Amino acid sequence: MKKSELIRNLLFSFLIPIIASVTIYFLTYFLPDSFHIITSIFLNYFFAEISCVFFLFLEDKKYFRYFARFFLLISICTNIYLNFYVFYIFHISRILSIFLISFYFSIALVICIFTKKQKISVYLWIFIAILISGFFNYISTINLIYSHRLYSIFLFLASAIIIALIFYYMIDLKKYHFKHSKVVRFILLITSQLLLSLSAFFMIS
Repeated sequence: MKKSELIRNLLFSFLIPIIASVTIYFLTYFLPDSFHIITSIFLNYFFAEISCVFFLFLEDKKYFRYFARFFLLISICTNIYLNFYVFYIFHISRILSIFLISFYFSIALVICIFTKKQKISVYLWIFIAILISGFFNYISTINLIYSHRLYSIFLFLASAIIIALIFYYMIDLKKYHFKHSKVVRFILLITSQLLLSLSAFFMIS
């Protein structure tokens, strides 16, 4: 790794902790009794930061690349847990559910087509990643349609960018190897975390 790239990656790696610190500060100030919300949001940033560090510094090592993917999915799961309440308060249209599930399945198939012939483990990772990120997007879409609150817009956009991140990552890693792909992926990750922060701010406002 070149010195300039190392400095750039070090600067990148500090962005998520900064976003997390500001968000957690405001949450503890305005919602001091909402322990589960603060904990879930903290864990999201914690696992996203670990994933970010692995992607930035250790992606060339096979097993650390697996860990980076794993922690990214764990961070998404914390957001699913935080927003799972939508299934208890909204009556969800079956047609909407079928449409969204078909859409996520189509995304997984498109990724498989773009990556062409790969190992079974790669296809398994693609479907697991789309299953988890798609479920988060499904929840955020329900929130957007039924809650009519501003924070749901940012939540939906964050979940959509996470799917875009996974899509871009897989076709780049296994097929195309785009120039500056690491920077593009990092920008997508940071953008999703910023949108999640905005969602949290508007949720407490």
